[in-house]
Amino acid sequence: MPTSTDSPRDAEGWYRLGNTHGQSGDHERAALCFAEALKLRPQTPEIVRNLGATLQILGRTDEAIECYRRFLQKTPGTAEIYYNLGNALADSGAFAESIAAYRKALTLAPGWADVRINLGLALDAAGDLDGAAAQFERAGTPPAARFLAAALADQGKAEEAAVAYSRLPGFDLHSAMLSPVISASETEIQRWRKRFEDGIDRLAAHPPAIQDPVREGLGTSFYLSYHGLPNRDLHRKAAALYQRACPSLSWEADHPRSSGRMRIGFISRHFYDHSIGKTSRGLIAELSRERYEVISLFVPPLRDDATSQFIRAKSDRFVVLPGALDAARRAIAELELDVLFYQDIGMEPFTYFLAFSRLAPVQCVSFGHPDTTGIPTLDYFVSNDLFEGDGAEQHYSERLFLLRNLGTLAYYYRPLPAVTKSRQSFGLPESGTLYLCPQALFKVHPSFDPMLGEILRADPAARLVLIEGRSKHWGRLLRARLERSFPDAADRVCFLPRQSGADFNSLIAACDVMLDTPHFNGMNTSLEAFAIGKPVVAMPTALQRGRHTAGMYRKMELSDCIARNGEEYVRIALALGRDPEYRRHVSARILGRSSVLFEDRRVVSEFERFFTAVVR
Repeated sequence: MPTSTDSPRDAEGWYRLGNTHGQSGDHERAALCFAEALKLRPQTPEIVRNLGATLQILGRTDEAIECYRRFLQKTPGTAEIYYNLGNALADSGAFAESIAAYRKALTLAPGWADVRINLGLALDAAGDLDGAAAQFERAGTPPAARFLAAALADQGKAEEAAVAYSRLPGFDLHSAMLSPVISASETEIQRWRKRFEDGIDRLAAHPPAIQDPVREGLGTSFYLSYHGLPNRDLHRKAAALYQRACPSLSWEADHPRSSGRMRIGFISRHFYDHSIGKTSRGLIAELSRERYEVISLFVPPLRDDATSQFIRAKSDRFVVLPGALDAARRAIAELELDVLFYQDIGMEPFTYFLAFSRLAPVQCVSFGHPDTTGIPTLDYFVSNDLFEGDGAEQHYSERLFLLRNLGTLAYYYRPLPAVTKSRQSFGLPESGTLYLCPQALFKVHPSFDPMLGEILRADPAARLVLIEGRSKHWGRLLRARLERSFPDAADRVCFLPRQSGADFNSLIAACDVMLDTPHFNGMNTSLEAFAIGKPVVAMPTALQRGRHTAGMYRKMELSDCIARNGEEYVRIALALGRDPEYRRHVSARILGRSSVLFEDRRVVSEFERFFTAVVR
């Protein structure tokens, strides 16, 4: 609550004070002020709108939804209230309800293009591409046209997306960097990679002029990382093109040396209950405070959950960055960091484009998104000798720094035991072997399909369990590919909806064997499986992202589940799936040795060795 010296006595005063706090970035105090104003004038749309929007900024989406709904129970809504309610519902994943709210907003403001765009995005997320396309076309703005092209790409209609992009002036970069989410075949992967490189080379001769790549909707080449091939040269070409197209990206801060403790900044948009939050929080909490000052940098919107609260509480300081690139650059520069540690460059546009600036004397990235960046201002890629093969330095545009003899690159808290749930509670059969592959569907490489088909053919009562994830379209595309790959067994592939944290762990426990995706392994998923002794079949490939699970096994000094090729992968999976006694034996050995993967102080000491070496 604001202090008595700044507490107004009327609603208008509280409202003005809330706006002042909001403009200065103090959203907690802004929310308190708007709440006080609302007590005095409970049916004022402007107050409800600002309180709800502020609660959303703070990550308190459920409270924002309740705020709007209480207002609408007694007062006719405005277009803005319905629009904000639709945004909050979409953020929470309630797309059907958000669609209804957006449609109500359009009855009150038919010409509001932003409402049509967000309605289109909600329809797309709900699986109605035709409805989404109609809304994007009616909005008639460049952002709407861009979203239409992106939606087509997301549905696997890459050719149509390329045509849509080609009609947009200034959007050649979008078209050049297009890549299917779910690849139909290895041949298609090669074709789109060549198209990517040819497009970048063509644009390099006459780069388009970009003012702000985030505001203009440009993105990362995220899906290249799931092709199972080295990307250093492609990422370097893309980064060089962005630098030429947008010179302001190469902004550089002054770097006066900080006195006292070394100042380390950890940055991500995903510091919440997300795989990145889980793999980042331990190191942030455990670094020596005698030697290091730890500052966590949250890319908005701030998510207010237990993981986010833990990271904020364990940091010496935390900063919620401004949402604009230039303002964020200046905010980070003011911190005078010694090291800026990006947790996951490539997963979203903001930190990707931010990383082009020199904001600290040492800038590094690690395994959060385990691919090189191609960005010249990234000095180091921090990896682990158990995760890398011979000649690994050739895979990175950054200098490769190897930590030594670690089972994982995260100080990872051992997961709590899974709540026991029956197979039936997940809609799965009680009998027969369940082979679980719980990775995001875009990790399922076409070269993996024949192995999956062989497993199902050799174990006729088995089921393969996949998780559909956030997009129903991805599930449809992968189903179609699997039906082409092994039509005789594809009817025994079960797609489950996305699972919450506790349910996800219960699903792992309910299944018999976990199948890791060879070209892009799990990290959190393998750790969660090993915590309960669940066998994970692994087949290490050439790149770091295909060697995580095998590295964990090597740390545990277990080799039973590491395959050298696809034929051996199938044999190991079937041995585990069809022989319960052997499976129990392997599970007991994993349980007996998995403690080396969790809360390992050597992870912290090895990162401290890295920080000391590179700052020196």
